[in-house]
Amino acid sequence: MADDRTGRAAEPAGQDALELLRQDHREVERLFGQYPRATVAQKDTFFEGIKHELDAHAAVEEELFYPALKAEGGELAALVERAVLEHSGLETLMAAIEGMQPDDPRYDAAVGDLADDVRKHVGEEEGQIFPMAQQCLGAERLRDLGERMAARKTALREEMADLAP
Repeated sequence: MADDRTGRAAEPAGQDALELLRQDHREVERLFGQYPRATVAQKDTFFEGIKHELDAHAAVEEELFYPALKAEGGELAALVERAVLEHSGLETLMAAIEGMQPDDPRYDAAVGDLADDVRKHVGEEEGQIFPMAQQCLGAERLRDLGERMAARKTALREEMADLAP
């Protein structure tokens, strides 16, 4: 069922946190895959779609997912700290892209760098953090966390839609 305010599908109920985040990762990868086919006039729109997905994803991770993992301590907490730093780098790069015009020769290269950095971050999350989260949190906690994350993501998308011109 589509969310009437954003035109996007609502998050499925009962989805665990890792499934929700993997779904986000695939959606962003799909958007990056479409970007090279965009005309100069479409590039800003494509980038804004990517940015909105990344912003909502990062907010849900930083507000809900990462704190649950940090509470487990040890190596998992250290990996989360690194992931938060990576988010900061992605935000800086997205801000730089927002300051460029799509016909700027650096624009495509910057979006390409963003795609590479996101892919690296996703690989680290899915390869290191997710298996440890599965082991530490277990299925029930991941389902509960996933439900809270899905609700927060829906609220964030509504806020973003309200801010759109």
